Amino acid sequence: MNDMTRTDGIMFSLSRSVLIGLSFWSVALSSSVSLCRSEELWWPHWRGPLANGVVEKGTPPLEWGGAKNIDWVTQVVGAGASTPIIVGDRLFVVSAEETSRAVDPPPNKHPDARTEPSQWYQRFWLTALNRATGQELWRKQLTEAAPHEGHHKTNTYAGGSPVTDGKRLYISLGSYGLFACDFDGNELWRKDLGAMRTRRGWGEASTPTIQGKHLIVAWDSEDQSRLMNLDADSGETQWEVLRDEPSNWSTPIFVPSESGLQVVLNGTNRVRGYSVDSGESIWEVGSLSVNAIPSPVFDEEFIFCMSGYKKSVIYAVPRGSRGDLTGADRIGWSVDRDTPYVASPLLYRGLLYMTKGLGSRLSVLDPKTGASYVAAEPLKGLTNVYASPIGVNGFVYIVDREGNTAVLRAGKTLDLIAVNRINDTVDASPVVVEDRLYLRSWTSVYCIRERG
Repeated sequence: MNDMTRTDGIMFSLSRSVLIGLSFWSVALSSSVSLCRSEELWWPHWRGPLANGVVEKGTPPLEWGGAKNIDWVTQVVGAGASTPIIVGDRLFVVSAEETSRAVDPPPNKHPDARTEPSQWYQRFWLTALNRATGQELWRKQLTEAAPHEGHHKTNTYAGGSPVTDGKRLYISLGSYGLFACDFDGNELWRKDLGAMRTRRGWGEASTPTIQGKHLIVAWDSEDQSRLMNLDADSGETQWEVLRDEPSNWSTPIFVPSESGLQVVLNGTNRVRGYSVDSGESIWEVGSLSVNAIPSPVFDEEFIFCMSGYKKSVIYAVPRGSRGDLTGADRIGWSVDRDTPYVASPLLYRGLLYMTKGLGSRLSVLDPKTGASYVAAEPLKGLTNVYASPIGVNGFVYIVDREGNTAVLRAGKTLDLIAVNRINDTVDASPVVVEDRLYLRSWTSVYCIRERG
């Protein structure tokens, strides 16, 4: 029997397994007061409270630009492409600053790389801002390290976003360390995972994800790829599985099932669902494309897995699947067009939203069948899109790399309300808390709020 719950103002029928997943986030939200001495765990993951871009409550502005509705702007030391998280009155952001300390001897470029390693040490910062005023509360150095490879021109050395469980902050700098800190920025533990060699030297950007004691870290590279489950209290490895995958910049997600919690991770060769308790592969389906970056999303029926570099593919994998689904008739449906390259999709109010490739063409699909309501229609005023969309208060927000944000009314037609501009480079996904929208550019954080 299905239970009924109210989400985003309308009624959905959700299976018990979905409710288990949602209840985790509810517990995390309610427990944050005692665990981190803050009011609420507002934005614990780069894709928000439900880790999927959906905001259940929020009333951010529909229009801004120039002096209109820009509440504050705070410059951050260094640069970064990662999304901030928010706990109580604090916004946490990660950045990398190039120092004047030369790497000696200079790093060697790998023969397969297309980028040059920096000749200067990088200083990695964790900064806390007051989310209401933008005031810097503190800034703590996580580490200072010599890069062994470069990064894509549209990436930085701080591409991975922090995450929290209401007890600690977890920050993955990839080759430069994995850190657990308290909410005052004090280091609790760190773990060295080795040096990652990425495809063409394009750099690192995968973000961990956490539920309960399980801190999941993806480590797909040009050498031996693996998926790790670390103990959140200590950083000790609970299990590690090897993967036959090349470099991958996707963030794993948790998907509840009747047989137990699963970790689902995208990949060039296969998308796989793993048991969170043992690391056993429960199901798999392939293949996708090189650079399989978008993180999956799921509803009560399907897990939607996709990629879009030089090849478009979506698989709607039925919840509860087992075994190798490749080429089988057990896939709910598949589509071979108009899929995103970098941005993850948004599943909001019963519709699946996705941008095409790196561009600003939007598709809106029926998640039950894959049929298109909107088929790769251009969002006028937007250019390339790396940030993942969010859905809040009946609207969809899509941000491009030039800091332009399209606001659309959620629905089966392309109903563009406004295009708003801040004239800054934005790769991070938008964040919403109550009536505030936060945009993180490479060098600054913007708070957008109706100012009357």
